[in-house]
Amino acid sequence: MTSKWLSADGVRVDGPCGVLVEGLTFASEGPHLAVVGGSSVLGSALAGLSQLARGVLSVDGASVLEARRANAIVYAPVDPRMPADWSARQWTAWSARLCGMSVAAANAAAAGALAKLGLADWADKKLSSAPLSARRATSLAAALATGARTIVFDDPTAGLPDDASRTLERVVAEALDDVRWVWLTGRIKLASPLALRVDDALLLGDSGVLAQGSPAEIASRDHVYALRVIGPAQALAELARSKGAAATAKDRELTVDLAASQTTHDLFAWAVEAGVTIVSLRPVADGVA
Repeated sequence: MTSKWLSADGVRVDGPCGVLVEGLTFASEGPHLAVVGGSSVLGSALAGLSQLARGVLSVDGASVLEARRANAIVYAPVDPRMPADWSARQWTAWSARLCGMSVAAANAAAAGALAKLGLADWADKKLSSAPLSARRATSLAAALATGARTIVFDDPTAGLPDDASRTLERVVAEALDDVRWVWLTGRIKLASPLALRVDDALLLGDSGVLAQGSPAEIASRDHVYALRVIGPAQALAELARSKGAAATAKDRELTVDLAASQTTHDLFAWAVEAGVTIVSLRPVADGVA
């Protein structure tokens, strides 16, 4: 695989209930990558914090484990456990200290990161009294204060009201503009502040990458469908190709690019003809709007 900023080759990541991602293979130049359908378990793996079941993850040509040890990549979980009686400043400076900074350097890094994340009013107040959006901004400030070149972070706006979500996303987008980042999210809204800064996006399915490209490119693929089937997937793919569609199959997963005149009704008719049962079907562009 070509050595790029961030790459995966045949990666399998297991979660608490079994296989989370299988066959993850991609290469991205970034510098701002969105992973649609990625979870916190995958985020931990991308940052070199958890063991891979299989495959290789690399950043700048080195394994993510080596990059983490060199403080080149860091992970910001969406809701880490924080000591209730600590302040945002203490939490952020402690993160910098863990990376080997002196007390003075860590305090300076924390002050800069807190300012960038708009936390001036909350910097010295107890985290237990801070609103959810401020605690999530603190998690990102702690990552930024480490000085890592790449930050992997969960969507900090998940579950927030629309106004708070957009305000926080704008602050995060501006604060992280000078570092490379990987944003793990369930969905991309094309007009959102972070989405406007995304250079490359991956749309994940059960069997790896369903689509890669700019968010606008992925959103335009409303005629491309990801299917999970029971039965001979390759037979359905071959039949779809004979009908003028583009199709690929791997195990029980298919990606089908319908011709302009074709609809999902045709897909189900082909499945019957091929002796295949479709158990799930969704547009590839479903995670980007």
